[in-house]
Amino acid sequence: MNRCFKFIFIAGLLAAVLFSITTLAILGVGFTDNIHQSDVAVILGNQVNRHGLPTPRLAARLNKGIELYQKNFFKHIIVSGGTERNGFNEADVMENYLLAHHIPAAAIIKDRHAKNTWQTAVNTKHIMTQKKL
Repeated sequence: MNRCFKFIFIAGLLAAVLFSITTLAILGVGFTDNIHQSDVAVILGNQVNRHGLPTPRLAARLNKGIELYQKNFFKHIIVSGGTERNGFNEADVMENYLLAHHIPAAAIIKDRHAKNTWQTAVNTKHIMTQKKL
C-alpha cells in the first residue's frame, strides 16, 4: 500500500508540474505581440447584439484591426461571419463598424458565409487568390 501511495503522489506531482509549465507557456505566448506587416488582416466574426451592433468582444476585435490598419500593418481587412439567428450578418455589421470608424470601403472585403474558423480559412484563401492579394 505504501508503494501505491508513493506512485500516486509522484504521478500527481508530475501532472501538477506539467500543468504549471503548460499554463505558463500559454500565458507567455498570449501576452506577447509579435506583429509584422501583412497583405491582409482577417477579423473573425462574433456575436452581434439584437440591435445589430457588435458585442463588446467583437468590437474589441474590430478596434484592434482599426488600430493596426491605421499603423499601416496591412492594406485590406477581411471581415468574416455568417448570418445569426437574429437575422444580422456578422460581416455586414463588421463592415458598417469599420466604415463608421473611417476605414475606406475599398480596404474592406466581406466573407458573409463563414460559420466557423475553418470556413473562414478556406474562404480567405479563395478570396486572396481571386483578388491576387
